[in-house]
Order: sequence, then structure tokens, then C-alpha cells
Amino acid sequence: MIKPSLANVKHLLHMLDWSGHVELPDTDLHWLAEQLSARLSASSLETCDSCGRAMTVVVTTKLGNMCNECLEEATDTADSIKDVLTGGDVDARNPTVSVARGHL
Repeated sequence: MIKPSLANVKHLLHMLDWSGHVELPDTDLHWLAEQLSARLSASSLETCDSCGRAMTVVVTTKLGNMCNECLEEATDTADSIKDVLTGGDVDARNPTVSVARGHL
């Protein structure tokens, strides 16, 4: 069996005949290859650099290894801040914006 490195998984995905089933852009194939490579090569749980919990790390970012929950929370926070700053559709019942400590 081949090693499930990102390059090997990406190569295998590109070799598959996708015609008639689904057409995936190269960016989606790259993401899928990253996810499969991470899952297939993971021998144990890793620690999320953001929350410190031991879990399968989904993405390696410039900020470190981050789990899916932390990435979703960061995205939601960024979207809330953007809505407040641009006057977007803000929920009137909860107009507060939380900012992570130490980042201001």
C-alpha cells in the first residue's frame, strides 16, 4: 500500500475518472486530498493549538493546527465583526461582538 501523503492522495484523485458522476474543481480536489491524507495518516489524536483539546486536527493554518470547531468559531466571530462594521444584518437581540483576549 502506498503512503497516504498529500501528493500521493492528490495524484490518485486526479487519476480517477470523474466523468458522469461529479465535477470537482482543482481547489476542491486539493481540499479532499488534504482531508483524506490527514485521516489516513493520523495515528492518534493531535492537540488543537487554539483550544488545547486532543482531537483530530482538521487544518494546519499559519496560526497553527486548528480543529474544525475553532475554525468555525473564528469564522463566525469574523463574520459578526464584519456585519457590525459594515452595517450588515445584525441580530437586534444580541448585537454584541466578542473579541478574543489579547488581540486588541
